[in-house]
Amino acid sequence: MQIFACSYYNILISYRNFVGENKKMDYISVSQAAAKWGVSDRRVHKLLEENRIDGALRFGQAWMIPKDAEKPADARKMRYKKGGGDRNG
Repeated sequence: MQIFACSYYNILISYRNFVGENKKMDYISVSQAAAKWGVSDRRVHKLLEENRIDGALRFGQAWMIPKDAEKPADARKMRYKKGGGDRNG
């Protein structure tokens, strides 16, 4: 785990140096975003794979999500109304 944390930090520093200090952003992990938005890690990964989180960056298998990123609206269709009991419409 220490190796991952160290390499994640090095990637973040390299990115900050690349974009410059004026555009410094704070990033969170997939697990932190899932906890913040009240969804599973898998759901966050799916949103990332669909490019629905603005400003997210991928380095190998690691994702960096901007700390101020908004949770994307749920675009999945609901088949039935909740609590209605009538499944025909």
